Amino acid sequence: MAALIVVDLQTAMFQCRGADGAGIHADAALVANTRALLARARALRAPVAFIQHCEDEGEFSPVAAPVSWAVAPELGQIPDAEPSFTKTVGDAFSNPALLQWLTTEKNVDRVVLVGAQTDMCVYATTVGGIREGLKVTVVSDAHSTFHDGKRTAEEIINEYNLKYAEAGATVIATAALIAQESNWT
Repeated sequence: MAALIVVDLQTAMFQCRGADGAGIHADAALVANTRALLARARALRAPVAFIQHCEDEGEFSPVAAPVSWAVAPELGQIPDAEPSFTKTVGDAFSNPALLQWLTTEKNVDRVVLVGAQTDMCVYATTVGGIREGLKVTVVSDAHSTFHDGKRTAEEIINEYNLKYAEAGATVIATAALIAQESNWT
């Protein structure tokens, strides 16, 4: 069985700005695709978990900025059924409770990853999941990042879709993943 893992789509992620002053790339499409995947996972009763990045200060601090640290409300997390796992580094699997929940409580051997940032936490979590022996799928049009001053966000996303595949992950678009029930069961 596969689980959907939503990485760092917290309110703050949609408030941050990149080197060019713009917000996260294609934010409306990111939210729409994530919502579509959440709906599909929920319809199939696949496990869903949210990852929240934590820092001691600033907008990713649960103490200093609880509103911006929260999961973006437009995603409609169901807290009683869809737990949040915190992390302080890029790889969500740095929190052993996530792997325990997936493998022991939910009997998951595959994860579907969406979220932000493409070149940081999504990549680190992809590599971490593979290292833990999970089959990892990254949804090519449901992760995003910011312009970094040298490359556009779109260039970074395209580069990392290739890097995910090179690392051993399956890379697939939202529509294709939703259309194939076998990707979830």
